[in-house]
Amino acid sequence: MIAEDVKTAYSFWRRLKGLMGTKSLSQNSGLHIKPCTSIHTFHMKYSIDIIYLNKNDEIVGLTEDLKPGKIGKKFTETQSVIELPSGTLKRTSLSVGNKVAFGGLND
Repeated sequence: MIAEDVKTAYSFWRRLKGLMGTKSLSQNSGLHIKPCTSIHTFHMKYSIDIIYLNKNDEIVGLTEDLKPGKIGKKFTETQSVIELPSGTLKRTSLSVGNKVAFGGLND
């Protein structure tokens, strides 16, 4: 399991806000942003890990420990991303090509 409590950002306003202005992202939590082809960490106070997914929820890219005020990488097939607490990817064995399954997502 990557994260137990994954919130969704599927509306324009939720995607626009993302994690901006939050103080932290608790362990075992995350934010699934869809549609989304790239991310940034402007107006954030902490680093995050990012999983980039294609339309079939397969991993097309991974970024560990993206610092505040940075722009994330671009991967051509990205359709959505999962933002996670920094360090999450180190404790998992995720790699490009893995498929992510979603359980009960939270609004």
